[in-house]
This record gives sequence, structure tokens and C-alpha cells, in this order.
Amino acid sequence: MIQRRAVGLDNPTSSAATEHQNENRTVNPTRNRRARSSGKSRKNGRWLKGFGRILMDEDSVITLIRITSIVIISGCLITLALHFLGTVEVIVGDDDAAVMTWKNSFLVSILGRDIIKHPLHRDHENSGQTNIYHAEDGLDFDVLPPSSIYTVPGSMPHIGDKSDAYARLRKEYDSMDLPKVEQRYKFKTMPMETGGDESPAPYDIHNCPEHPPKNYPYAWNLLQLLDHWPPDNVNIPEDLTVFQGLCVFDFEKDYEKALNYRRMELPFVVSNDPAVQDTAKRWMAPGFMDRLLGDTKHRTEYSESNHFMYWNAGGISKKQQHQLQEKNKFKGDGHPDGRGVDKDIAHWQQPTTMMRMTYQDWLSHANLTEGESVGSHDPHYYYRLIGCGESSPEGRCDKGSSEYLFDELPFFQPKESLYIVDPKEQHGIHCRFGMNGVIAENHFDQSRNFVALMGGERRYILSHPNQCPLLSLLPKGHPSARHSAVDWCDPDLEKYPEFAQADGNEVVLQAGDVLYLPTNWFHFIVSLNLNFQCNTRSGTTPDYFKPIRKCGF
Repeated sequence: MIQRRAVGLDNPTSSAATEHQNENRTVNPTRNRRARSSGKSRKNGRWLKGFGRILMDEDSVITLIRITSIVIISGCLITLALHFLGTVEVIVGDDDAAVMTWKNSFLVSILGRDIIKHPLHRDHENSGQTNIYHAEDGLDFDVLPPSSIYTVPGSMPHIGDKSDAYARLRKEYDSMDLPKVEQRYKFKTMPMETGGDESPAPYDIHNCPEHPPKNYPYAWNLLQLLDHWPPDNVNIPEDLTVFQGLCVFDFEKDYEKALNYRRMELPFVVSNDPAVQDTAKRWMAPGFMDRLLGDTKHRTEYSESNHFMYWNAGGISKKQQHQLQEKNKFKGDGHPDGRGVDKDIAHWQQPTTMMRMTYQDWLSHANLTEGESVGSHDPHYYYRLIGCGESSPEGRCDKGSSEYLFDELPFFQPKESLYIVDPKEQHGIHCRFGMNGVIAENHFDQSRNFVALMGGERRYILSHPNQCPLLSLLPKGHPSARHSAVDWCDPDLEKYPEFAQADGNEVVLQAGDVLYLPTNWFHFIVSLNLNFQCNTRSGTTPDYFKPIRKCGF
């Protein structure tokens, strides 16, 4: 303990004595260090002797063991509580960002949701901000200080970008009379044959029944579909005919129909939503995206070909790899894009490389000069934006997060709507910008998902979860688990003969379209040109757990 003496109460000391003490400290510092060292040694010696006495006393040893046992048991109980109550499963097929820390989630489970506040909210409290926003999910959020320049239409007070720079940009473009983004293609669908217990009766995809028909949506043999339009070919079929089984609902006319299909957890497409159209108009307007994204570097995936397969090797320890090799669970050819290694983790190679770059840098790769083209075996880049939203309004879910996404895409804001089923389970907004030819390998995600296209065209090939045994998935524990091991551009039927029996359907999303993907539905994605796609998740439904579990997930 350090004793502090009051000023004026120190014992008087002659100046000569003081000078002599100072001289001793200066002249012989070694002796002082030795004295301090010997003092520490004596203290350590006393501590060791005291501990020795405890070990020699039987009662003291028993008490020490009891205390240690209580600490260990308490730690185990806390760990179990965090595991069962406090963890939030992070689905990483498309959106691999956590939405809540384990500490907050555990406290929410024990103390109640309305007690927990985010760090930003505490900062606002300290600054005197007292306005509170009561969210639909029961959480309270501090209102973010708005810009005095312009209020973005439809913005929410507790999330989004409140900066003056963004307000100026939106004020400028909102005052423009931007042209409507017209869809370039009017696709026809292949004929639906009548008959069969597992096929629905034929229906008009643009005038679907009020409630989904039995066994909706119609599906065709995948090999037939892929032969008609190979995935490496980004050119639209001349006859504009595709294997589309999904209903297309006009937002203004068929809203109730869309709700009926969503309640049944079945996929469909929404078109002609004015809010989506407004965003598409801005994003396609000259100069807007350049100014919106600026010089901020965002996540970018690089592949040496046009194939992109999600992977995460961090969850597999060297011990687990060794065990998997001993069991001969993995054996393959070490294909550079990650497939073909479904039985040999030792020969696995990561299929893509993660980096960060600005929008202009990405555009320099994607927006090629006239007359040039990129082939399927040339390098490709996949650009990504993440907006945290209520999970972290201060944008800490990702470096350089894009919180303006909640202003740009108000239809994806955390409130109940056609697109948001469970606001409290929203995992932010994720956007991916694809260049011509980019392929996202076939996989399923364990949550419901709405996907909106703001520009360009994307081809989605879908399969029902009951097709799981036929799609040759990479197994649980593999870095690319949940993804098909089959190269859909060149299926190896000798290695994967079951793939020949798989069914599916397809749809080409155009600017202004929104696709609903229920939990565990398979999807294979092809970027047909430069395009902007954004998606958001809002909870999980158990409707399709059974077939996925049969595949080991």
C-alpha cells in the first residue's frame, strides 16, 4: 500500500541531508537495485513457505480442492449455457457474417432482449442523445443523429447512413427524373407435361393459381436443362425458352398470391415492385455507384476460373484432417476449384482467394473494353458489400460496412413485409456484384432468403431439397460442405451416376426482380453479364429439414 502524506505535514529535513540522499541514489544505483531485488526475493520466499504450509495441512488441501472443483464446474456450466442459449448459428454459404456476439446473445437469453444495448447506443447516451426507437422485434435502439441536409425517403431512424455526404448524393439523384429500368427479355417456358404422381398439373407461370398446386414447382431433368443451355454459355437462348417452373407475381396485382406461396415456403419471383424499381433506377444511373462506393475497399473473391465455391477450412483442425484421412472419408483428384476432393482433404486446394479492392478496381476487371472477352478459364472477381443493420448499427460486422444499404433498399429493412418474415432474425443485407460468366456453385443455405436484382441478369437453377441424395454433396466437415461435388458445366456421370436422375428448374432474374428461396432449397447461379444482386435472410423454417438430414446435415 502506498502512503500519501499531506502537504505541509512532512518531517522537516535539512537541505544538506536531502542533498546527501540524492547523491547516494545517483552514485550507487546498483546497491538500490540489489536491495529492491532482495526485497522481492524475500516476499516470494514468504509466499512459497505459506503455500507449503497449506499443502502440509490436510484440511487446507481439502478446502483448496473443493474451491478448485467449484470453479471448474462453474466454468463448465457457463460454457454449456453459452452453447445452448447464447450461440447464434452463422450460416456461411452466402452470408458469412455474424449478427450477434455470444456475450450479447447469452445476456439476451438470460436477462431479456430489451435490456441489452449495442455499444453505439451507449455512446449516444453518453453524448446526451435520448430519443429511442422501438423496433418490431422488441429491441430498443437509440435514434442516430440525422443529416441536416436531406432526409432520405423511407429511411429508418436507428439504422442506415446519416452522413452529410450520403445525404447530398441522394438529394441530387432523388431530384432527377430517372428512366424506368426496362427488362430486356420476355422468356417462355418449356411445356409442362401432364401425368405422374410427383408432377403438378400444368400451369401458367404468369397467371398462377391463388394457392400453390400440389407438387409445385414443376421440375425437369437437370441434364436435359443443362444440355439445352450449358452454364458456361452466357448468351441468352435464341428462342428465349427456359425451363422455368416458378410463378411470377406482379407486386401490385398478385401480392396476396405471393403471400400464400411464401406461407407454404415455396419459391417464386416478384416483379414490378415500385420500391425495387426505384433502387434499380438509381443504381443503373450514370455515376451513382461510383460516388456511392467511392474509395472504400470491400471484400472481393478471386478465382482463376469462372467457378466460385464457398470454402472455410478454419473449422478443420490438423487432428481432424488426420482422422478423416485415416477413415478414408476423403479421396479425390485435388481439383483447383475445390470439387472432386470429396474423399481426400489432404489434396484439397482452396478454390478462391479473398482480398479487398475498391469498386473502380473491381470494375476495371469486370467492365471490359469493346471487342475483348473473358473466357471460363480466365480469372474472375466477385465483389461484395455488407450492411449490418440492427445487428450492429455502428457497422462493426464488416470492415468498411455499407450501412447505406438499409436506405438504398428500404424493402429489405427489418420490419415485417413480404420480404422480411422474422425481423429479429435478419442477418443484415449482403450484395454481390458479378461479372460476365461468374458461377456460384450449387449449394443450399439453412435459412429463408429473398434475392433482388438491381441491374443486369442472373440465371438461377433451383432444386427441391428432396433432390439432396442425387446432387452428390461434399460432406459435413469438408471446407465446402453443402456444395455439390459435380461440375455442372461438365458432369462426370461415371463418378456421380446418381446426378443423371436429379431434377430442377431455372429462372433468369432481370433488374427489378425479387426471388424467394425457402430454407434448404438448392441454387446454382450464373452471372450473364455485369450485375448487382442483393439478398437478406429472415429466419429459418423446419419444412425441409428432413431431406437435408438424410444427407448428413
